[in-house]
Amino acid sequence: MNRIEHLRLLIDSMFLKIQDPEKMKNAFVHTYGVAQECARLAQERGLDPDLAIASGMLHDVYVFTHEECPDHAKKGSIIAKEILSKTQAFSEDEIGKICSAIEKHSSKDSIDEPLDEVLKDADVLQRALYNPGLEVSRKHRSRYEKLKNSINH
Repeated sequence: MNRIEHLRLLIDSMFLKIQDPEKMKNAFVHTYGVAQECARLAQERGLDPDLAIASGMLHDVYVFTHEECPDHAKKGSIIAKEILSKTQAFSEDEIGKICSAIEKHSSKDSIDEPLDEVLKDADVLQRALYNPGLEVSRKHRSRYEKLKNSINH
């Protein structure tokens, strides 16, 4: 089985246990929307799409399986490492890169490694494009404006 599909089955099984139907819907929509944007951006930027997709699929796993909290990115990277190790489909180096991107994805104002930036950009784009009628949050606005300008060129 393809490693992304294997990971998808694990994540789906976790999300299907979410009791609140609205939270479950948001988990699927946001997670797979970000993963899809990660794939697109990784291909545009010459990065490994599997690593980008995996980071997108796991970046908010803590929020959706536990709670929203200020350090959800750090806690999520720990859970992601456990999940990725369980798949036995990613090397230690790949797991390190994916978990680094997850740990840094909330720091939208800083510039980090290319994979980290793909995840940050994909997270912002999914939120902004899911409903273009809603205002982009202040936290994401600067990054979104830069992305919007690059998309239009």
